[in-house]
This record gives sequence, structure tokens and C-alpha cells, in this order.
Amino acid sequence: MAEVSTKQDINALSEWFLTQIQATPVPLDHLLGTIQGLVQQGKVSVAREWVELLRETVYTRADASALQRVLEMGASIATNPRSYRTNCRQWLGTLLADWLHTGLLDSASFESDLPPEECLRRFRVLMGLKEGAFCRDKTWGFGIVRRVDDFYKKVAIDFSRKSAHTMTFAYAAEVLHLVGPDHLLARKHNQAEDLKVLARDQADEVVRIALRSYGPLTVVQLQELISGEGIDAGDWKGFWDRARKALKKDDLVEVPTKRSEPLRILETRRAYDDAWYATFQKERDPKTILELVVELEKSGTSGDASAASRTTLGERLAFAIRGAEDRTPELAARLLMAADRLGLGDTGVDMVGAASTLATSDRLLTCMGLPARDVDGFLKLLERLLPDASARLILLLPRLPVHAAHVVIDALRALGKAEPVAAMVRADLASRSVSAEVLDYLCEHHALITEWNLGSLSDMLQQIVNALEVPGSGQRYHTQKALRERFESRAWLEAVLSKLHARERSQLLARIRQSRGWDESSRRSLMGRLIKLFPDLEVIVARAEKTDEAKTGHLTSWRSYRERQEQLRIIVEVSIPENSKEIGHARSYGDLRENFEYQAAKDAQRLLMRRQAELERDLNEIHGTDFAGITVDCAGIGTGVKLQRPNGDVELYWILGEWDRDAALNIISNKSAVALRLEGATPGTELAVPGDAEGKLSRVLEVLPLIDAVRAWARGAVPA
Repeated sequence: MAEVSTKQDINALSEWFLTQIQATPVPLDHLLGTIQGLVQQGKVSVAREWVELLRETVYTRADASALQRVLEMGASIATNPRSYRTNCRQWLGTLLADWLHTGLLDSASFESDLPPEECLRRFRVLMGLKEGAFCRDKTWGFGIVRRVDDFYKKVAIDFSRKSAHTMTFAYAAEVLHLVGPDHLLARKHNQAEDLKVLARDQADEVVRIALRSYGPLTVVQLQELISGEGIDAGDWKGFWDRARKALKKDDLVEVPTKRSEPLRILETRRAYDDAWYATFQKERDPKTILELVVELEKSGTSGDASAASRTTLGERLAFAIRGAEDRTPELAARLLMAADRLGLGDTGVDMVGAASTLATSDRLLTCMGLPARDVDGFLKLLERLLPDASARLILLLPRLPVHAAHVVIDALRALGKAEPVAAMVRADLASRSVSAEVLDYLCEHHALITEWNLGSLSDMLQQIVNALEVPGSGQRYHTQKALRERFESRAWLEAVLSKLHARERSQLLARIRQSRGWDESSRRSLMGRLIKLFPDLEVIVARAEKTDEAKTGHLTSWRSYRERQEQLRIIVEVSIPENSKEIGHARSYGDLRENFEYQAAKDAQRLLMRRQAELERDLNEIHGTDFAGITVDCAGIGTGVKLQRPNGDVELYWILGEWDRDAALNIISNKSAVALRLEGATPGTELAVPGDAEGKLSRVLEVLPLIDAVRAWARGAVPA
């Protein structure tokens, strides 16, 4: 109906309404549609009065079916739902006073606290439960009414999942939905073969039937419905592709761009006329403004807009951009792109100003969370509007999530900005501070290592292993996961590692063997893939495992071993005999229960025996060595490690055995916290070492063989 805006319009429409309700028969559909229009315009009090007039008319004429429809219209706008619910029961009961209908009314919960519209819905369901009627239930599926027992107030239904299922009227009213002859389920029951042919030849019509049967549905819900009800649509992807292509040409079907939004059938074709623009001009929600603009673009009528309408579009988009740029920059970016597509830069939208605001660091970072297609379009727009857009994006690269980093780098390369990106990556690789996200991009485009002169592919792979060792959460965790997935790809490993020299592959394998970037199972699987691709690595692994076996044995220097032997000798040959003499001497004092000297001597004896047992066990389990023959491919027992701390200080540690320590020579035990953290590290490895500030990493500069002074100390000689 046309919008009613003045009291004069209301009076004229009221006269028309009073004339119509006197007609025989009453034009019920037209009158109810008019009342619904009043409700939509916010004129609820007028609509409520007209419902009452119409109710009195159909009640006086004893038209129970019309009365039920009028009551349903008035249920949602009743001022007192409780009183309205009671009146509905009374009005319907007066016209439907026979045994069956009284039982149906009693089962529709009019005496409960349910909303009146729900009670009326239940009554409509019960009225439709006649022998042979179609219905559906969430649990049992499609059903056909077999029998209605008005005495016991029960109904028997043959469901697709259970035949002859009995329900009380009350329960049936609550859970059942009536199914008309045009419903999708009814057509499947009556015309299964025809529906199959329709799905093959007119997939879009099957979707329309589903939407008319169930209301708005997302694509996922539509697929679940058609598959769940056993409707033969063939291959779903092919079915949906055919349906979507045809539905997009139908002005009465709304097909959203997002899978999470529902398809729906429109009552009338939307007209983008002066009334639409007037409504649009009042809209204040930025998200809704964008949705309406996108809808207008899809209609293909935006190019026909008048100058005044274009001004309205520009003013609303400018308003929405200002409202969104602080709280939801990604929405503001999409609004700005819409303004650009519609060419509204001359209608009040400050394109350059909005772009400059959105290109600030944190806002720009948020905008990079848009879908890849939108990110690409937004970057091209920024490049057109802002002279320094590329520089801002390059500075932002280390902070981007992995998918956005790929999109941004691709976009910058397409815009001819590859060299500034390459310069930044070269600097970060040289300082070993390149982000994991950029490393992932280089994994996918490893030809750029040579093209951008980024150094060696081997060094980049070593830096990836380093990046996987730093504990990560959030964005970093997802990037590390993406990097690990690269190493799980046989094709990627073969393509990348085939470009390395045999020595470089060996170094990478050694680094992976010692890395904490994988759990033990994943690391072994990765090493297995590497050996299958490059069998020569198996010899290197076997040799390394043999060295590991020597390194991980319980070893100490001969110096420390002999010192422990001497400690044992003194206990056995000196301390224990002396203690035995003390015990004998203490016994001579008489009563042992109150003899302090005897108790002290016995306590000392227990301690000496315990210490003797400990030393004997240690000397049996730990072996002396001079650390000869141990390779120095990575840090561990029998090696020296030159370490650069985060503050620039360089420290040198000599890692010997379990009992070895000497501050003057910087000798540390292989069981010390520093040695355990350094174990397996190779030159260039960056890792957190005890003593580093939180979040800071030290860097291994060299792994060295033992010098003569340390070897002499290990043998027991006194250093010169």
C-alpha cells in the first residue's frame, strides 16, 4: 500500500476500510494486507482498531476460518497478550462448539502462558490434521496422517522414519508443521521422478520450491535439507552452480554473496526509485549503508541515478566512512571502495582524506584482515590516491598475518614496487630479523631468492628453522603451522632442496635433527621424507646418530673422574676406618642409649656409607674421556661455543662432561642450563639462553673444537 503520512490520508483510508468490511464476501486478503502495511509504517494503534472492526464483522457472520486469520493478524500487536489469548479461545469456541473442535482448542494451549500467536499457530496445525494430510516433524521427518481419534485426542501418523506413530493432540500441535501439496516434501512423495528431472534440468526451480516451503535458507542449510531428505539432486556442486547462475537472473530471488547469509524470495521486485533513496537517506548504520549500496550496484541501476540521488549516495557514504574509520576500519575501506566504484568523489566523499586516515599504521593493519579480493582492490585504490601508500605498506609487512602478507607483496609487485620490498627483505635477512610471514612468502616464491639477490637459499631455510623454534601463539602460531606444512609437502621439499648443494642439504638436515621446532615424531617423519628424496643423507644421519650416542653417554673428563675416584678412596681407606675407631671408643663409655658420642659416630657412619654407595654408582655409570674424536658440526659435549648476547657481548663456553666446571677457563658441564639450551645449535642459530632478557635472542657465532689448554685440563694437567 502507499505510505500514509497525514491525518487526512488516514481518514480517507478509514472510510474506504469501513466500506470494504460491509461487502459480501469481505475482501479479506486485501484488508489484511492493508492492515499489515499500517503495522510496517508504525501506525500500530490504527491497525489494532481495524483488526477489531474486522473481527467483529467475520464473527457476526460466523466465518470461523476468516476469524482465525484475523485473530492471527492481531496477535502480534495486542496490547494485553494474556487477555487476547483468553478472548481468542472464547471467540473460536463459540463458533466451533462441537466435540472435535473443542478438543482441538483444549490442546492448543490457550490456557498456558504462551504468546497468543503461538497458540493460534498450534490450533491451525490441529485443524489441518485430517486423514491423508501431509506434515513434517524435526525428528521423524515427512509424515501422512493415518487416523485422528477425537475421543482420546490422539493422531496416528506414518512418518518416513517411523510408521503408525501416535501423538497426543497437544504434542502434535507443538512439534508438527503442516505440509501443503506444493511443499518440497509433498512433491518428493507424490512426484519423485518429476522432481528428479526438475533437479537435473531446472535446478533453480528446486531451490525456489525449497525457499517457498521453508523460508529463507543459507546454501549450507539448503544442501543439508536436500541431502537430508533424500532428494536426488545428483552432484551437489554441479546442481548448485546451475541453480545459482539461473537465480541471479531472477529479480524476485535474493542471492547473497556470503554463504552465511540466506537466500530468500522477494514478494515484489525492488524498485530503486525516489522512495528507495528517501529511505536510504535516513539510514545511519554504516554496515547497512554498505549493504544497500552493494544491493543497488547489483541491480545495475546505479548508473541511472539522478544528480540528486547521486548526492544522496555520496552524502550517506561519506557519513558511513567517518563513522566506521575508527571503530571498524575494514568496513570503512569497503565503503571507500564502493564510493570509488560509483564515482562519487565529486559528491561529498573526501576520497584522499579518507584514504590517508585509513592508511595509518593500526587502521591499515586492520584493513589487511579483509578477504584477499578486497585487500587487493583496497591496495590498488590507496596506490592511486596516496603517493606514499607503498612505503606505508612495506613498513607494515612484518606485522601482517600470513595470508595478508602474501596478498600485499603480490599487490606491491604488480604495482611495480618489487625493489623496495626486496630491499627491506634483504636487510631483515641480513640482520636475521625477517618475519615468519615473509619467510612463508619466500617459501612459495623461492625463485625470488636469486631474483631479489637475497643471499643463499640455504641461509633462508636455516632462518625458517630458527623461526620455528621461538614459541608462538596467535598469529605467529598460525604462521609457524603454515611453515611446517611446507616441510610436509614432498613436492615442495624436492623443488627447494634440489637447488642446494649436497653439503648444504647435510647442514640443513643436521640443523633439523637438533631443532626444537618439531616434536620428535614430526621430526623423524620429516627426516624420513628427506632421506627418500636424497638417499645420500642416510649415511650422514647414521654417522650423526653414532656421534650422538657418544655425546649423550654419561661422560666426564679424566680429571673429574679421577677426582671422584680419589674422593671414594679417602672415604674407604681413611674416613670409614677412622669412624669405626670412634664407634669403638664411644662404646667404652657404657650405656649406649644415653651415649651422645656413640650416636654421633653412628650418624656419621650412615652418611659415609651413603656417600660411598653414591660415588661407586656414579663411577660405574659415568666414564672418563679425553673428548677425542667428537665432531663439531653442532654444539654439544666436547665442543666450544662462541655466543653473541643480545647486548652485543661475545662469550665463549667450553662444554665438557657432567662433573666438569672451571670458571677460569669458561668450562661448563653439559648438564648446565646454558649447555642444555645450546645443545644441537649450529652457527647462525638464534635462541634464548639463560641470562637473556625476556623476548631477546642470543646468536651462535661459531662451534669450535677444544683448544689445547682445555684438553690438558680434561686430562688432569695444570694449564700453563
